[in-house]
Amino acid sequence: MNLNNHQNIKIEDNLKNIRNLFISNKNIFLSPWLYPNKFHPNNINYNYYNSKINFNKYNSKSSKIFNFIFNSGKMNLRNKNITQKKYLFVSHFINKNHINEDYYFNKIINYQEDKSIILLRNHTNYENNKIEQYFNNSKIPRILMPKGYNFFLKLLFIKELIFTYFIVLSKIIFIKDETQKKILFDFCKLKNISQNILNLQYYSVIKKILNKNNFEKIFFTFEGHTWERYIVNAAKAYNKNIICVGYQFSVIINQKGMLTKSLGNNYDPDIICVSGEFGKKIMKNNFKSQVINIGNRIGEIPSIDFKNKKLNTNCLVMPEGIMSECVLMYDFVYAASIINNKINFIIRFHDQFDTDYFLQNNKKYLSRKNIIFSKSPLKEDFKRSTFCLYRGTSGIFEAMNYGLLPIYLDLISEFNIDPINSFKDNIKYVQEPEDLVNYIIRNLKFEILKEKNIKNKKISNLYFNKFIKENINYIYE
Repeated sequence: MNLNNHQNIKIEDNLKNIRNLFISNKNIFLSPWLYPNKFHPNNINYNYYNSKINFNKYNSKSSKIFNFIFNSGKMNLRNKNITQKKYLFVSHFINKNHINEDYYFNKIINYQEDKSIILLRNHTNYENNKIEQYFNNSKIPRILMPKGYNFFLKLLFIKELIFTYFIVLSKIIFIKDETQKKILFDFCKLKNISQNILNLQYYSVIKKILNKNNFEKIFFTFEGHTWERYIVNAAKAYNKNIICVGYQFSVIINQKGMLTKSLGNNYDPDIICVSGEFGKKIMKNNFKSQVINIGNRIGEIPSIDFKNKKLNTNCLVMPEGIMSECVLMYDFVYAASIINNKINFIIRFHDQFDTDYFLQNNKKYLSRKNIIFSKSPLKEDFKRSTFCLYRGTSGIFEAMNYGLLPIYLDLISEFNIDPINSFKDNIKYVQEPEDLVNYIIRNLKFEILKEKNIKNKKISNLYFNKFIKENINYIYE
Protein backbone atom coordinates (compact mmCIF):
# COMPACT_ATOMS: atom_id res chain seq x y z
CA MET A 1 0.00 0.00 0.00
CA ASN A 2 2.88 2.39 0.59
CA LEU A 3 4.65 4.49 -1.99
CA ASN A 4 6.83 2.02 -3.89
CA ASN A 5 10.42 2.65 -4.94
CA HIS A 6 9.49 3.27 -8.58
CA GLN A 7 7.01 6.04 -7.66
CA ASN A 8 9.41 7.53 -5.12
CA ILE A 9 12.24 7.65 -7.66
CA LYS A 10 9.90 9.24 -10.21
CA ILE A 11 8.99 12.06 -7.79
CA GLU A 12 12.64 12.72 -6.96
CA ASP A 13 13.62 12.61 -10.67
CA ASN A 14 10.98 15.24 -11.48
CA LEU A 15 12.21 17.49 -8.70
CA LYS A 16 15.85 16.97 -9.68
CA ASN A 17 15.15 17.85 -13.32
CA ILE A 18 13.42 21.06 -12.24
CA ARG A 19 16.18 22.00 -9.79
CA ASN A 20 18.78 21.56 -12.53
CA LEU A 21 17.03 24.30 -14.51
CA PHE A 22 17.78 26.74 -11.69
CA ILE A 23 21.19 25.52 -10.56
CA SER A 24 22.72 28.97 -11.05
CA ASN A 25 20.10 30.66 -8.87
CA LYS A 26 20.62 29.69 -5.20
CA ASN A 27 17.29 31.05 -3.98
CA ILE A 28 15.26 28.92 -6.38
CA PHE A 29 17.57 25.89 -6.44
CA LEU A 30 17.36 25.60 -2.63
CA SER A 31 13.63 26.20 -2.44
CA PRO A 32 11.84 24.06 0.20
CA TRP A 33 9.21 23.52 -2.49
CA LEU A 34 11.76 21.79 -4.72
CA TYR A 35 13.85 20.36 -1.86
CA PRO A 36 11.31 18.99 0.67
CA ASN A 37 12.98 18.07 3.96
CA LYS A 38 11.25 14.68 3.76
CA PHE A 39 8.57 12.97 1.71
CA HIS A 40 5.72 13.72 4.06
CA PRO A 41 2.05 14.39 3.12
CA ASN A 42 2.36 17.87 4.59
CA ASN A 43 5.38 18.69 2.40
CA ILE A 44 4.61 17.01 -0.90
CA ASN A 45 1.87 18.55 -2.97
CA TYR A 46 -0.55 16.21 -4.74
CA ASN A 47 0.67 17.44 -8.12
CA TYR A 48 3.94 15.61 -7.53
CA TYR A 49 2.23 12.30 -8.12
CA ASN A 50 -1.24 13.14 -9.50
CA SER A 51 -3.14 12.08 -6.40
CA LYS A 52 -6.72 13.32 -5.99
CA ILE A 53 -6.04 14.31 -2.38
CA ASN A 54 -4.74 17.79 -1.68
CA PHE A 55 -2.66 17.35 1.44
CA ASN A 56 -1.86 21.07 1.54
CA LYS A 57 -5.41 22.25 2.23
CA TYR A 58 -4.50 22.86 5.86
CA ASN A 59 -1.31 24.79 5.06
CA SER A 60 -0.78 28.43 5.99
CA LYS A 61 -2.51 31.16 3.98
CA SER A 62 -0.77 33.68 1.79
CA SER A 63 -1.82 36.40 4.25
CA LYS A 64 0.71 35.02 6.74
CA ILE A 65 3.45 35.54 4.19
CA PHE A 66 2.38 39.16 3.72
CA ASN A 67 2.29 39.70 7.49
CA PHE A 68 5.83 38.41 7.77
CA ILE A 69 7.14 40.49 4.89
CA PHE A 70 5.63 43.76 5.99
CA ASN A 71 6.02 43.40 9.74
CA SER A 72 8.93 45.36 11.13
CA GLY A 73 11.67 43.16 12.47
CA LYS A 74 14.48 44.01 14.88
CA MET A 75 16.91 41.74 16.62
CA ASN A 76 17.75 42.71 20.17
CA LEU A 77 21.48 42.19 20.77
CA ARG A 78 21.76 44.53 23.75
CA ASN A 79 23.25 43.22 27.00
CA LYS A 80 23.94 39.78 25.52
CA ASN A 81 27.75 39.86 25.93
CA ILE A 82 27.87 38.39 22.46
CA THR A 83 31.54 39.22 21.88
CA GLN A 84 32.56 37.00 24.80
CA LYS A 85 30.96 33.84 23.45
CA LYS A 86 32.54 31.03 21.43
CA TYR A 87 29.48 28.98 20.46
CA LEU A 88 26.25 30.01 18.75
CA PHE A 89 23.27 27.64 18.98
CA VAL A 90 20.35 28.06 16.55
CA SER A 91 17.33 26.51 18.22
CA HIS A 92 13.54 26.83 18.56
CA PHE A 93 11.14 28.43 21.02
CA ILE A 94 8.01 26.29 20.80
CA ASN A 95 6.43 26.59 24.24
CA LYS A 96 6.54 29.06 27.14
CA ASN A 97 7.41 26.13 29.43
CA HIS A 98 10.85 26.07 27.80
CA ILE A 99 11.86 29.57 28.93
CA ASN A 100 15.03 28.58 30.76
CA GLU A 101 15.67 25.18 29.27
CA ASP A 102 16.43 24.58 25.61
CA TYR A 103 14.28 21.68 24.40
CA TYR A 104 16.79 20.54 21.76
CA PHE A 105 20.29 21.40 23.02
CA ASN A 106 19.85 21.56 26.80
CA LYS A 107 22.17 18.68 27.68
CA ILE A 108 24.76 19.70 25.08
CA ILE A 109 24.87 23.41 26.01
CA ASN A 110 25.32 22.55 29.70
CA TYR A 111 28.87 21.43 28.98
CA GLN A 112 29.86 24.96 27.84
CA GLU A 113 27.00 27.20 28.98
CA ASP A 114 29.25 30.11 30.00
CA LYS A 115 30.68 30.28 26.47
CA SER A 116 27.38 29.87 24.59
CA ILE A 117 24.54 31.99 23.27
CA ILE A 118 21.25 30.83 21.72
CA LEU A 119 19.45 32.23 18.65
CA LEU A 120 15.81 31.14 18.77
CA ARG A 121 13.19 30.78 16.05
CA ASN A 122 9.89 31.81 17.64
CA HIS A 123 7.21 29.27 16.66
CA THR A 124 4.61 30.63 19.09
CA ASN A 125 1.99 33.37 18.81
CA TYR A 126 3.74 35.38 21.53
CA GLU A 127 5.37 38.61 20.42
CA ASN A 128 9.16 38.70 20.70
CA ASN A 129 9.23 41.62 23.15
CA LYS A 130 7.00 39.70 25.60
CA ILE A 131 9.12 36.57 25.43
CA GLU A 132 12.35 38.51 25.95
CA GLN A 133 11.10 39.66 29.34
CA TYR A 134 11.21 36.05 30.52
CA PHE A 135 14.82 35.64 29.36
CA ASN A 136 16.24 38.22 31.77
CA ASN A 137 17.14 35.62 34.40
CA SER A 138 18.35 32.99 31.99
CA LYS A 139 21.86 31.62 32.55
CA ILE A 140 22.53 31.46 28.82
CA PRO A 141 21.82 34.64 26.78
CA ARG A 142 19.03 34.19 24.26
CA ILE A 143 18.32 36.14 21.07
CA LEU A 144 15.01 35.92 19.24
CA MET A 145 15.07 35.84 15.46
CA PRO A 146 12.92 38.72 14.13
CA LYS A 147 9.40 37.83 13.01
CA GLY A 148 9.66 40.30 10.16
CA TYR A 149 12.09 42.08 7.87
CA ASN A 150 13.86 45.36 8.31
CA PHE A 151 13.32 47.97 5.60
CA PHE A 152 16.24 47.00 3.37
CA LEU A 153 15.44 43.30 3.53
CA LYS A 154 11.84 44.05 2.58
CA LEU A 155 13.09 45.74 -0.59
CA LEU A 156 15.41 42.83 -1.27
CA PHE A 157 12.55 40.38 -0.72
CA ILE A 158 10.24 42.14 -3.18
CA LYS A 159 13.04 42.40 -5.74
CA GLU A 160 13.83 38.68 -5.42
CA LEU A 161 10.14 37.78 -5.55
CA ILE A 162 9.63 39.58 -8.87
CA PHE A 163 12.90 38.24 -10.24
CA THR A 164 12.01 34.68 -9.23
CA TYR A 165 8.58 34.87 -10.86
CA PHE A 166 10.21 36.05 -14.09
CA ILE A 167 12.80 33.26 -14.12
CA VAL A 168 10.33 30.47 -13.26
CA LEU A 169 7.73 31.55 -15.82
CA SER A 170 10.41 31.86 -18.51
CA LYS A 171 11.42 28.23 -17.88
CA ILE A 172 7.91 26.76 -17.85
CA ILE A 173 7.31 27.37 -21.55
CA PHE A 174 10.26 25.08 -22.44
CA ILE A 175 9.18 22.15 -20.23
CA LYS A 176 7.40 19.34 -22.04
CA ASP A 177 6.73 17.02 -19.09
CA GLU A 178 3.20 17.74 -17.81
CA THR A 179 3.92 16.68 -14.21
CA GLN A 180 6.92 18.99 -14.01
CA LYS A 181 4.82 21.82 -15.42
CA LYS A 182 2.21 21.24 -12.71
CA ILE A 183 4.87 21.35 -10.02
CA LEU A 184 6.24 24.66 -11.29
CA PHE A 185 2.80 26.24 -11.71
CA ASP A 186 2.04 25.36 -8.09
CA PHE A 187 5.45 26.69 -7.12
CA CYS A 188 4.39 30.07 -8.55
CA LYS A 189 1.64 30.49 -5.95
CA LEU A 190 2.65 33.28 -3.59
CA LYS A 191 2.65 31.14 -0.44
CA ASN A 192 4.98 28.62 -2.14
CA ILE A 193 7.36 30.82 -4.07
CA SER A 194 7.78 33.06 -1.03
CA GLN A 195 9.01 30.25 1.17
CA ASN A 196 12.33 29.91 -0.62
CA ILE A 197 13.02 33.65 -0.42
CA LEU A 198 12.26 33.66 3.31
CA ASN A 199 15.52 31.75 3.66
CA LEU A 200 17.23 35.08 3.01
CA GLN A 201 16.29 36.04 6.54
CA TYR A 202 18.33 33.23 8.07
CA TYR A 203 21.28 34.12 5.89
CA SER A 204 21.14 37.82 6.82
CA VAL A 205 20.57 37.21 10.55
CA ILE A 206 23.56 34.86 10.80
CA LYS A 207 25.76 37.34 8.91
CA LYS A 208 24.64 40.16 11.22
CA ILE A 209 25.48 38.15 14.36
CA LEU A 210 28.83 37.08 12.93
CA ASN A 211 29.66 40.73 12.32
CA LYS A 212 29.40 41.15 16.10
CA ASN A 213 31.46 38.07 16.94
CA ASN A 214 33.42 35.52 14.92
CA PHE A 215 32.16 32.34 16.64
CA GLU A 216 34.28 29.20 16.61
CA LYS A 217 31.30 26.91 16.11
CA ILE A 218 27.66 27.26 15.10
CA PHE A 219 25.27 24.51 16.22
CA PHE A 220 21.83 24.04 14.67
CA THR A 221 19.07 21.42 14.52
CA PHE A 222 19.46 19.30 11.41
CA GLU A 223 16.17 17.96 10.01
CA GLY A 224 16.61 18.56 6.29
CA HIS A 225 15.18 22.10 5.99
CA THR A 226 16.73 24.39 3.39
CA TRP A 227 17.16 27.21 5.94
CA GLU A 228 19.71 25.00 7.71
CA ARG A 229 21.87 25.07 4.58
CA TYR A 230 21.58 28.87 4.44
CA ILE A 231 23.03 29.02 7.95
CA VAL A 232 26.04 26.99 6.79
CA ASN A 233 26.36 29.10 3.65
CA ALA A 234 26.26 32.36 5.62
CA ALA A 235 28.89 31.12 8.06
CA LYS A 236 31.22 29.91 5.31
CA ALA A 237 30.79 33.15 3.36
CA TYR A 238 31.86 35.08 6.45
CA ASN A 239 34.68 32.78 7.56
CA LYS A 240 35.42 29.36 6.08
CA ASN A 241 37.07 28.31 9.36
CA ILE A 242 33.82 28.46 11.35
CA ILE A 243 32.80 24.90 12.21
CA CYS A 244 29.11 24.20 11.48
CA VAL A 245 27.58 21.44 13.58
CA GLY A 246 24.17 19.97 12.69
CA TYR A 247 22.30 17.90 15.28
CA GLN A 248 20.01 15.21 13.84
CA PHE A 249 17.82 14.91 16.90
CA SER A 250 14.56 13.64 15.43
CA VAL A 251 13.23 10.74 13.36
CA ILE A 252 14.52 9.56 10.00
CA ILE A 253 11.85 8.15 7.71
CA ASN A 254 12.43 6.05 4.58
CA GLN A 255 11.66 8.90 2.17
CA LYS A 256 14.29 11.23 3.62
CA GLY A 257 14.26 14.11 1.14
CA MET A 258 16.71 16.94 1.82
CA LEU A 259 18.00 15.45 5.09
CA THR A 260 20.46 13.12 3.37
CA LYS A 261 21.35 15.32 0.38
CA SER A 262 24.98 16.42 0.23
CA LEU A 263 25.38 19.83 -1.45
CA GLY A 264 29.11 20.36 -0.92
CA ASN A 265 31.33 22.14 1.61
CA ASN A 266 29.50 25.47 1.42
CA TYR A 267 26.15 23.94 2.42
CA ASP A 268 26.87 20.73 4.36
CA PRO A 269 27.61 20.72 8.10
CA ASP A 270 31.26 20.06 8.98
CA ILE A 271 30.09 17.79 11.80
CA ILE A 272 26.79 15.91 11.98
CA CYS A 273 25.80 14.83 15.48
CA VAL A 274 23.29 11.99 15.60
CA SER A 275 21.02 10.49 18.24
CA GLY A 276 21.91 6.83 17.75
CA GLU A 277 23.67 4.20 15.67
CA PHE A 278 20.81 4.02 13.17
CA GLY A 279 21.25 7.69 12.23
CA LYS A 280 25.04 7.40 12.28
CA LYS A 281 25.01 4.70 9.60
CA ILE A 282 22.65 6.68 7.34
CA MET A 283 24.60 9.95 7.63
CA LYS A 284 27.96 8.26 7.02
CA ASN A 285 26.57 6.73 3.83
CA ASN A 286 25.47 10.13 2.50
CA PHE A 287 27.96 12.75 3.70
CA LYS A 288 31.71 13.33 3.79
CA SER A 289 31.14 15.24 7.04
CA GLN A 290 32.37 13.86 10.33
CA VAL A 291 29.51 11.95 11.98
CA ILE A 292 29.42 11.61 15.78
CA ASN A 293 26.85 9.78 17.91
CA ILE A 294 26.18 12.01 20.93
CA GLY A 295 22.83 10.51 21.97
CA ASN A 296 19.45 12.02 22.74
CA ARG A 297 17.22 12.87 25.70
CA ILE A 298 14.86 10.05 24.62
CA GLY A 299 17.64 7.58 25.32
CA GLU A 300 17.88 8.91 28.88
CA ILE A 301 14.45 7.52 29.80
CA PRO A 302 15.03 4.78 32.40
CA SER A 303 13.81 1.28 31.68
CA ILE A 304 10.58 0.48 33.47
CA ASP A 305 9.93 -2.72 35.37
CA PHE A 306 7.22 -4.18 33.17
CA LYS A 307 5.92 -6.25 36.09
CA ASN A 308 4.68 -3.00 37.63
CA LYS A 309 3.00 -1.82 34.44
CA LYS A 310 -0.75 -1.48 34.93
CA LEU A 311 -2.43 -2.88 31.83
CA ASN A 312 -5.62 -1.31 30.50
CA THR A 313 -7.34 -0.42 27.23
CA ASN A 314 -6.09 3.18 27.27
CA CYS A 315 -4.61 4.17 23.91
CA LEU A 316 -2.43 7.27 23.75
CA VAL A 317 -2.80 9.16 20.45
CA MET A 318 0.30 11.16 19.40
CA PRO A 319 0.08 13.13 16.14
CA GLU A 320 2.76 15.49 14.90
CA GLY A 321 2.18 19.21 15.40
CA ILE A 322 0.56 19.52 11.96
CA MET A 323 -3.11 20.41 11.49
CA SER A 324 -3.71 17.96 8.62
CA GLU A 325 -2.15 15.09 10.59
CA CYS A 326 -4.33 15.86 13.62
CA VAL A 327 -7.49 15.83 11.52
CA LEU A 328 -6.55 12.50 9.93
CA MET A 329 -5.77 10.83 13.24
CA TYR A 330 -8.67 12.25 15.24
CA ASP A 331 -11.26 11.37 12.60
CA PHE A 332 -9.94 7.82 12.73
CA VAL A 333 -10.03 7.73 16.54
CA TYR A 334 -13.52 9.26 16.59
CA ALA A 335 -14.81 6.36 14.47
CA ALA A 336 -12.99 3.83 16.69
CA SER A 337 -14.42 5.40 19.85
CA ILE A 338 -17.95 4.72 18.59
CA ILE A 339 -17.18 1.06 17.86
CA ASN A 340 -15.97 0.37 21.42
CA ASN A 341 -16.70 2.86 24.20
CA LYS A 342 -14.63 0.90 26.72
CA ILE A 343 -11.39 1.93 25.02
CA ASN A 344 -10.20 5.35 26.15
CA PHE A 345 -8.32 7.39 23.55
CA ILE A 346 -6.03 9.90 25.24
CA ILE A 347 -5.22 12.73 22.83
CA ARG A 348 -1.78 14.29 23.23
CA PHE A 349 -1.14 17.50 21.30
CA HIS A 350 2.33 18.57 20.22
CA ASP A 351 3.87 21.36 22.32
CA GLN A 352 3.81 23.90 19.48
CA PHE A 353 0.27 23.07 18.38
CA ASP A 354 -2.56 25.58 18.91
CA THR A 355 -4.94 23.29 20.83
CA ASP A 356 -7.65 25.89 21.50
CA TYR A 357 -7.89 26.87 17.84
CA PHE A 358 -8.17 23.26 16.78
CA LEU A 359 -10.93 22.35 19.28
CA GLN A 360 -12.93 25.48 18.44
CA ASN A 361 -13.10 24.31 14.83
CA ASN A 362 -13.52 20.59 15.55
CA LYS A 363 -16.03 20.38 18.42
CA LYS A 364 -17.35 16.95 17.44
CA TYR A 365 -14.39 15.29 19.17
CA LEU A 366 -15.55 16.73 22.50
CA SER A 367 -18.84 14.84 22.29
CA ARG A 368 -17.24 11.43 22.96
CA LYS A 369 -16.71 10.56 26.62
CA ASN A 370 -13.97 8.05 25.78
CA ILE A 371 -11.91 10.66 23.89
CA ILE A 372 -9.80 12.49 26.48
CA PHE A 373 -7.82 15.64 25.64
CA SER A 374 -4.85 15.44 27.97
CA LYS A 375 -3.47 18.33 29.97
CA SER A 376 -1.32 16.03 32.11
CA PRO A 377 2.49 15.85 31.95
CA LEU A 378 3.67 13.56 29.17
CA LYS A 379 5.12 11.02 31.61
CA GLU A 380 1.73 10.65 33.27
CA ASP A 381 0.10 9.90 29.92
CA PHE A 382 2.71 7.21 29.27
CA LYS A 383 2.16 5.67 32.68
CA ARG A 384 -1.63 5.48 32.32
CA SER A 385 -1.61 4.04 28.78
CA THR A 386 -0.90 0.57 27.36
CA PHE A 387 -1.09 1.27 23.62
CA CYS A 388 0.06 4.19 21.45
CA LEU A 389 -1.34 5.20 18.05
CA TYR A 390 1.16 7.23 16.01
CA ARG A 391 2.32 8.24 12.52
CA GLY A 392 5.46 10.36 12.11
CA THR A 393 6.31 11.47 15.63
CA SER A 394 9.55 10.79 17.52
CA GLY A 395 7.39 10.56 20.64
CA ILE A 396 6.70 6.93 19.77
CA PHE A 397 10.21 6.02 20.93
CA GLU A 398 9.53 7.59 24.32
CA ALA A 399 6.26 5.66 24.47
CA MET A 400 8.10 2.40 23.69
CA ASN A 401 10.59 3.09 26.48
CA TYR A 402 7.66 3.39 28.86
CA GLY A 403 6.32 0.02 27.75
CA LEU A 404 3.53 1.15 25.39
CA LEU A 405 2.74 -1.04 22.39
CA PRO A 406 3.12 1.00 19.15
CA ILE A 407 0.38 0.96 16.48
CA TYR A 408 1.02 2.78 13.20
CA LEU A 409 -1.91 4.45 11.45
CA ASP A 410 -1.46 3.62 7.77
CA LEU A 411 -4.19 5.86 6.39
CA ILE A 412 -2.47 7.48 3.42
CA SER A 413 -1.43 4.76 1.02
CA GLU A 414 1.01 6.82 -1.02
CA PHE A 415 3.34 7.64 1.88
CA ASN A 416 4.90 5.74 4.72
CA ILE A 417 6.09 8.18 7.39
CA ASP A 418 6.64 5.51 10.04
CA PRO A 419 9.98 6.29 11.75
CA ILE A 420 10.24 2.59 12.71
CA ASN A 421 9.64 1.39 9.15
CA SER A 422 12.97 -0.48 9.07
CA PHE A 423 11.53 -2.78 11.75
CA LYS A 424 8.06 -2.92 10.26
CA ASP A 425 7.60 -6.61 11.11
CA ASN A 426 7.57 -5.67 14.81
CA ILE A 427 4.91 -2.96 14.42
CA LYS A 428 1.17 -3.34 13.92
CA TYR A 429 -0.21 -1.33 10.99
CA VAL A 430 -3.93 -0.45 11.00
CA GLN A 431 -6.01 1.05 8.20
CA GLU A 432 -9.55 0.71 9.57
CA PRO A 433 -11.00 1.71 12.97
CA GLU A 434 -12.14 -1.88 13.44
CA ASP A 435 -8.53 -3.07 13.04
CA LEU A 436 -7.40 -0.80 15.86
CA VAL A 437 -10.20 -1.83 18.24
CA ASN A 438 -9.72 -5.55 17.59
CA TYR A 439 -5.94 -5.37 17.99
CA ILE A 440 -6.21 -3.61 21.36
CA ILE A 441 -8.69 -6.17 22.69
CA ARG A 442 -6.70 -9.19 21.43
CA ASN A 443 -3.33 -8.01 22.77
CA LEU A 444 -4.35 -7.00 26.27
CA LYS A 445 -2.33 -9.88 27.73
CA PHE A 446 0.67 -9.53 30.00
CA GLU A 447 2.92 -12.13 28.33
CA ILE A 448 2.30 -10.75 24.82
CA LEU A 449 3.00 -7.17 25.89
CA LYS A 450 6.08 -8.12 27.92
CA GLU A 451 7.66 -9.98 24.97
CA LYS A 452 6.97 -7.11 22.56
CA ASN A 453 8.31 -4.59 25.07
CA ILE A 454 11.71 -6.32 25.23
CA LYS A 455 12.06 -6.13 21.42
CA ASN A 456 10.80 -2.56 21.24
CA LYS A 457 13.32 -1.28 23.79
CA LYS A 458 16.18 -2.67 21.71
CA ILE A 459 14.77 -0.97 18.59
CA SER A 460 14.35 2.35 20.41
CA ASN A 461 17.95 2.25 21.63
CA LEU A 462 19.23 1.89 18.05
CA TYR A 463 17.55 5.18 17.14
CA PHE A 464 18.00 7.09 20.41
CA ASN A 465 20.69 6.07 22.88
CA LYS A 466 21.83 7.82 26.06
CA PHE A 467 23.99 10.92 25.81
CA ILE A 468 27.67 10.04 25.41
CA LYS A 469 29.64 12.49 27.53
CA GLU A 470 33.02 11.96 25.88
CA ASN A 471 31.53 12.50 22.41
CA ILE A 472 29.85 15.74 23.49
CA ASN A 473 33.15 16.97 24.93
CA TYR A 474 34.87 16.00 21.67
CA ILE A 475 32.71 18.28 19.51
CA TYR A 476 33.87 21.28 21.57
CA GLU A 477 37.57 20.52 21.01
